[in-house]
Amino acid sequence: MAREITRTDLSLTEGRTYYVTVRGTMSSITVTGSSDGITVAPAMDTIAAAKALADTSPAALYGKTVTAVFPDCAYVQERHGQGVRIVTGQSISLNDVVDLAGTMTGSDKEKQLAADTVVRKTTGGIGPVAFPGEWLGGHAFQYDPVAQTGQQEVRAYTAGVLSELSSINNVGMLVTVLGRVTYSDTNGFYVDDGSGFSDFAQSGPDYPTGIKVTVPSGVATPAGGSYVVVTGISSVYQAGGSLRRLLLVRQQSDIVTF
Repeated sequence: MAREITRTDLSLTEGRTYYVTVRGTMSSITVTGSSDGITVAPAMDTIAAAKALADTSPAALYGKTVTAVFPDCAYVQERHGQGVRIVTGQSISLNDVVDLAGTMTGSDKEKQLAADTVVRKTTGGIGPVAFPGEWLGGHAFQYDPVAQTGQQEVRAYTAGVLSELSSINNVGMLVTVLGRVTYSDTNGFYVDDGSGFSDFAQSGPDYPTGIKVTVPSGVATPAGGSYVVVTGISSVYQAGGSLRRLLLVRQQSDIVTF
């Protein structure tokens, strides 16, 4: 007995919700059941367009390159464009070029696509963009907390004042920064390029300056006082009611000491 059917002749409209109804008959008994609504995700021309959508909005992205894979998420990016966090139960590998469809969420922290569908098309690769520390994160992008659209701004302390960073928002992008390690432990470190920005209003040994960097399990961190070039994903973490800069290292080769 057939348990599935495939139809390729349907004409579906993006953004509309469809239902599948099945009727089964055995002898004189007929049973009918309908699926939950399935919405056809509209194709977004760019990742920026997807990030500008409100939370719970369906979205599809085509031909995006996987720039990082972590246990709880992945990141995709477009060449000469933005990147975005992906949450999915589907298999995904570094440098895959994929089509994705799902729902936008996360406007209160880091905008992301909860992808129900991931289709691998080919392989590719995108290199990092070098940023000074004061540019990492960036100002708000199409952000409206009421409408739940866009990406919230990233803030850091300079001269004791918590300020919105003035660069174009780059949360989700693969980036490279360099500087001196001002603090280090087994879970991560801080790197300061001399920009004068900090996550802390206070100063002193317990309040390192620079960008917070986290590393995956098994990746060794550089010694305090050393100078490094670090590649990773520009991300965020929450502290004191605002978003702060966070660099997510992917692998050991992302950290170069000199």
